[in-house]
This record gives sequence, C-alpha cells and structure tokens, in this order.
Amino acid sequence: MQNEKNNDTDWIDDFFDNLDDPKVDSCTLIGYLDTLILNSVFNETTKSELYKELDNLRESKVNDFIYKLKSNQNIRDPKEQYEQMVRRGVFTK
Repeated sequence: MQNEKNNDTDWIDDFFDNLDDPKVDSCTLIGYLDTLILNSVFNETTKSELYKELDNLRESKVNDFIYKLKSNQNIRDPKEQYEQMVRRGVFTK
C-alpha cells in the first residue's frame, strides 16, 4: 500500500513542480524548435546538446532558445543571405 501512495504522490509532485515555469509541452512549438535546430549552423555535437536541452526546456527560456537558434540559421534564400550580409556590413568600405 505504501508503494501505491508513493506512485500517486510522484505524479502529483510532477504536475505541481514548477507550476509558475512549466516545461514546454506544445507539440507545435517543439516541432518548430526541432526544425530550427536541424537547420542551424552548429556542429553535430552542439545539435545533440541542444536536443537534450529541448527535453527539459522551461517556458521562461523559450525566447532565449529561439533567439540563439534563429541567429545561427543556415539561410538558403539568396535574398535573405544578401540582406544578412548587408546588416553585418560586408559591403561597406
């Protein structure tokens, strides 16, 4: 009987753990972050670490995580590549 109580309290503790800052559980958001990681310019080791971090990502850290990934994207559209190069000052003398 004690073991059953322990299992019951485990799930309730998990539910109420960090209620103010819950883990990200939206499949759409996780899919979006997964795509950002996949298209980033990081090496495979860093990508693996990012995937591990994604498993325990809290909602308060999502914006920082997205900014980190979007600022390191492998841009494929030539127009966007040009705009990024202009922003970085590649064509200034």
